[in-house]
Amino acid sequence: MRNAFLSLLLFLVLLTACVTRQPAQTSVAAPQLPDSVQQVYNRLFLEGVCQMQSTHYDAAYDLFKEAIRLNPQASEAYFELGLMLMQSDKKTGESGLPLLERAVQLAPDNEDYLLMLIRAYLGADEMAKMEPLCQRLLAKRYSEPTCEMLYYSFIKQEKFEEAIRVIDRMEQHEGEATDESVARRFYALSKMADTCKVFQMAEDYYQRDTMSVATLHSYNFLALSQQSHLPIVANHLRNAIRRLPDNVELRMALFYNTQCQPSCREENHTLLRNLLCSNDLTAEQKMEMAQTSLMPVGNVPADTAYTMQVLEEALRQPQTETTLWALYGQLLSQQGASAEAIFSVYEEMLKIAPEDLDARLGYLRTLLMNENFERASTLCEEGCRYHPDQIVFAFYGALSLMQLGDDDAAANMLESSLSQLTDMGNTPVIADCYQTLGDLRYKQGRKEEAFAAYDSCLVYDAENALCLNNYAYYLSLEKRDLDRAAEMGSQAVLLNPKEASCLDTYAWILYLKQQYAQAAIYIQQALDILDDDGNQFVIYDHAGDIFWRCNRKDDARTCWRKALEQTHDAEEERAVQLKLGR
Repeated sequence: MRNAFLSLLLFLVLLTACVTRQPAQTSVAAPQLPDSVQQVYNRLFLEGVCQMQSTHYDAAYDLFKEAIRLNPQASEAYFELGLMLMQSDKKTGESGLPLLERAVQLAPDNEDYLLMLIRAYLGADEMAKMEPLCQRLLAKRYSEPTCEMLYYSFIKQEKFEEAIRVIDRMEQHEGEATDESVARRFYALSKMADTCKVFQMAEDYYQRDTMSVATLHSYNFLALSQQSHLPIVANHLRNAIRRLPDNVELRMALFYNTQCQPSCREENHTLLRNLLCSNDLTAEQKMEMAQTSLMPVGNVPADTAYTMQVLEEALRQPQTETTLWALYGQLLSQQGASAEAIFSVYEEMLKIAPEDLDARLGYLRTLLMNENFERASTLCEEGCRYHPDQIVFAFYGALSLMQLGDDDAAANMLESSLSQLTDMGNTPVIADCYQTLGDLRYKQGRKEEAFAAYDSCLVYDAENALCLNNYAYYLSLEKRDLDRAAEMGSQAVLLNPKEASCLDTYAWILYLKQQYAQAAIYIQQALDILDDDGNQFVIYDHAGDIFWRCNRKDDARTCWRKALEQTHDAEEERAVQLKLGR
């Protein structure tokens, strides 16, 4: 905040140098030139000004240089050339600053020259040179921009008491303090090393006008930043609140003050409840206060239970923002609340802001973690309407519907969202959507649509291992394009060398291509890493067929017997029994 203040101050000061400049005041008369030379000088100078205003800087530079050669005492030529060099991007190797200094030396009473040189020193960070010029200009007349630059100069030189005296002068001239002057004063105070002196000066200044809310705010901020004199400032705040009971900013300031005083915890709690449960604060202000209440003070832990209680009370009132609900949900999660409690928080957030993408994604993540696929599918269906560019809702919606056994609805959701796709940025998820659609369409017997979906998947992600494996396997079942199937199967194995299903697919395609020895190598690798979870009928069945062709008949029978243990399908059992009966 402090650095931002200084940056803003410097920006405002420098900005004034960029506005259209008024004609310079007449300088001190230079020695008279012969009339003929003076006429030539005048033409050169005026033409230089015209060329400069037309941004023809090369021509202007040459004209001003020649004018100075004719009249080395002409302050206006030095000034215009120096100003041009500082404000243009002309690269001459010559600095404009010495030229401005020369102009001020030749015309010391010209206030325009002085002010421009002050600004140049400010831009060059030449504070020691800038300060006496500011004092010289202020001795002539009061100037707010000059005071601002002098203040900034003192701040940069760490002359904080001098900076405060500049603020005194500005307030005296204006007849009153402004919010800006108060902020500048207390910034300078905050930088001083002598804490006792700082707070004495702050107290003295506050006592000059105890009605100033801006001063009291700055005084409180100073106390908070230095963790000193908090009780004194708290009493000032209480007095001001008795005078102005409806002033929300004063009550907030007292809340932050008492938050840092463990002895004032009860008062702090009361302020928190009154402010969070009122309609006087913005959602951002309430969020900031609630978060502050959750911070420990020294060795005293935060009273999280009380904050939760206040949040629950505040959230019983109609909300127009989701911020407090989000904080409440975060606290519930930290305390290990039930999934239903977390769900209800997200439901409330989406009632307030159904288009809130972060809330919807957070809710979806929580639902999937808790395997609540029914709610997840509904949430994703709504997400597709509110965020048609977020294909992630179609993907997880489809997966949820598949878990619920509704493959047709899953395929329709994917197809509908992909047909309306406008944002191609999330290509991995788009690829996964096409891959899943391909699986669903093949399962429905719509094989050409399935293969078209797989092709689309590989356009978005040529290394989608699941698509490569499934596409290759289904081509092998159709006994078509086996060369392409083998290529995809090989690529899937390279991408997932420890995945038994990929090894099995590639081995089976090699088997169909009558490359039995190679097929045996890959099916053996699949068996070596197989996680026998009771659903591996296909791999054991394929292994039996491959080993039989390799004349490893005992191994083949062992695999077929394992296959029988993995199935309860009558047709599959009958087929394997026939093989065992050879």
